[in-house]
Amino acid sequence: MNTLASGFRQQARPAVRRGLAYGLAFLAAGWAAAVYGAAHGDPWEIHLREPHEGGMPGRPIITSIRTTTNQQVVVTWRGFVDPVTPFLLQGNTGLRSNGWQTLATTYGLSATVPLGDNATFRIVAPSPQYAGSTECSACHRGTHSRWAETMHAHALDSLKRINMHNNSRCLPCHTVGYGLPTGYKSETETPDLANVGCESCHGPSAAHAANPFDPTTRPVKELASQLCGGCHTDAHHPTFNEWETHLHAEVNEEIAAGFLGAEATSLGRMNSCGACHSGSVRYAMLKEPATTNSLPALMTNVFHLPPGVSAGREAAEIGITCVVCHSSHTKTAHGYQLRYPMFSTNAYNMVTSGTNMVQKGYDANVQVCGQCHNGRGADPSGTSRPPHHSPQYNILVGNLGVVPTNAPAPMSPHWQLEKQCVDCHMQKVTVTNPTANNPNHTGHNFNPTQTFDKCRDCHTGQDDEWMELLIEFTQEVTRNKIAEVKSNLVLWATTKAPAALRNAGRVVRVVNGVRVTNSVPELAWEFSTPGQLSPAPAGALSWTGPSATVQNNPTNGLPQAIKEARFNLYLVEHDGSYGVHNNAYARYLLRVANDKVKAELAK
Repeated sequence: MNTLASGFRQQARPAVRRGLAYGLAFLAAGWAAAVYGAAHGDPWEIHLREPHEGGMPGRPIITSIRTTTNQQVVVTWRGFVDPVTPFLLQGNTGLRSNGWQTLATTYGLSATVPLGDNATFRIVAPSPQYAGSTECSACHRGTHSRWAETMHAHALDSLKRINMHNNSRCLPCHTVGYGLPTGYKSETETPDLANVGCESCHGPSAAHAANPFDPTTRPVKELASQLCGGCHTDAHHPTFNEWETHLHAEVNEEIAAGFLGAEATSLGRMNSCGACHSGSVRYAMLKEPATTNSLPALMTNVFHLPPGVSAGREAAEIGITCVVCHSSHTKTAHGYQLRYPMFSTNAYNMVTSGTNMVQKGYDANVQVCGQCHNGRGADPSGTSRPPHHSPQYNILVGNLGVVPTNAPAPMSPHWQLEKQCVDCHMQKVTVTNPTANNPNHTGHNFNPTQTFDKCRDCHTGQDDEWMELLIEFTQEVTRNKIAEVKSNLVLWATTKAPAALRNAGRVVRVVNGVRVTNSVPELAWEFSTPGQLSPAPAGALSWTGPSATVQNNPTNGLPQAIKEARFNLYLVEHDGSYGVHNNAYARYLLRVANDKVKAELAK
């Protein structure tokens, strides 16, 4: 299948081109702005930017309007190409119903026209031809069989149960192509277009069914959540609306810049960070978990990246979208078509090294959030940086920290919740008569304080204020413990650390126009790149801890006890819940850390 490039192509099979009508799409363009050369949109757009009711739109979408230096305008769009009837680019100076004029006729996906007085453009195209899911099953039998077990395959039945199966407001999201002349009409006339079928997400595919070996007719594959957001939206089920407010919705800006950097940097970043920061990279890796292909080759194979679109760009555009956690085609044993269970206790610490998922230690039996919210290969012997900001799963299930081996670590009961992270972070709220200002809540903004209802399963009879006070108290106590451990580490650094370590921490500043470097003894316990517990002072050009060589010096380097203490300290700090996830385990890690530092201070 093609990933979405500058457009998506489909050729209508002549035999099924009965009853053609025209689908329309238009986009207003400020002509004055165009005169001054302002670009509008991305001519190489590769993913849906906005949700469209029903999923993959069958009608063309204008993606960019750009002026050129020679008084011309380039209009680019996405749409399904018909080999018989071309696209018509039309303009209208005043949006009068009879004011549309055809400016260009083309079978392509862009047109260049003279700069003129047209204020608005639109693309006119034939209504696309659908094949129906049964036709898809001729070749995609396994996928079709798995899809047939999902709720999508019975979406119209859900309307029948509430006698809404003829409601025109509901049918676009419960059938294929409803509203288009070639789309769903009724179960009698178009039975294969009932329910949410293959073409709801992959687009009209009659041409592909007629010419399956023609690469230009391959249906599209879209990883963006905007595809799902066309239906999983509004006040009744605002799944997409909630998701797009969360950090999952975008690739972290700094990491995205790394994906788009020089080739070596880009590939390194994709291999190390991509599996959990880019939906595209993770999806490609899961397609071939043990591949020996380089990541750019793998992503090109999986997504059929068009010329001019790099793997880095693909990686940078797709965050942790719906399909990262939910299987598109399969009803799984975990419910909600989840790829992973909601409960596990496996020790898990997926490394960032390695170029495929097997090398990273991927385990599909680990619960859905723990797939990425784990230690990411952190180890007490590490010297470069503190553990990654993602050990939430390890804190919850009580592993990864340095603890005595002669007795089990104490645990708070949160790890025993049936759905673990989901139970607290994805609580649903159903309101009476939901509206835009008072919608239902699906849990996809992952806010654990949206409601405390689940907490009352154990904290019986307590109101919201009591819950908030309990969280506040727990976090304050944990922060005080963290401060105590850090204070003792700094005391050790400034009074007991070997001179080589005390002199190894450095700060570089400009003083009176002169670049000055000073030693920072209190950094003797830190990593080469100090963590957030040792923030750089204002104005520092550079702020570094002891190098790996200095830390690992066998005679006057960092004692193993100090390495283990700082490891535990940063595990609790970077968990971010400050004791809420697993208070007993977090406090235990800090106590172990403090005891180790005190023992070194006593020497």
